[in-house]
Amino acid sequence: MFELYSDTEEPQQLPREFYARRRNYSNYNKEKNMGINKYDQFSLSEQRRYWIDLHNSIKSAIEKLNHGNIRSTSRKLIKLNIIRGKGLLCRSIMESQSHSPNFTNIYATLVSFINHDFPNVAELLLVRCICVFTDAYKCEEENKYVPPVLFIAHLVQNNVVSYVN
Repeated sequence: MFELYSDTEEPQQLPREFYARRRNYSNYNKEKNMGINKYDQFSLSEQRRYWIDLHNSIKSAIEKLNHGNIRSTSRKLIKLNIIRGKGLLCRSIMESQSHSPNFTNIYATLVSFINHDFPNVAELLLVRCICVFTDAYKCEEENKYVPPVLFIAHLVQNNVVSYVN
């Protein structure tokens, strides 16, 4: 914080440290500075409510998805806190795809739009598909391991995932 000088000179603060300090000269500024991280100070019930709202909005957007609104749905999902809710997004896409395998190409196209901005979401989705496939294959449940394979094939077709050797 202070630079070292000889005994004859007085120590002075470095300019960057001087300007980096917060100044709370009035109660208004103090309250304003305290409100910077107001999202970190939510109670558990408020966080749970925001999480449920995020879950419901992601799920409703995925349920309303069709050929005509893929781009608008991807924009809507990106406007949501998709980094926080990427697990919810992956789960809802996988559930919707397993219930209606005929729309797998639509879900893969949505993932390709999202992959353009957030590649870690597509990576998480791929990892989850592989886990579901391996678990279902070990248990020999054909109705559970066919949808993830179909989804991975559509992801490869949409250039979200490259071929694996």
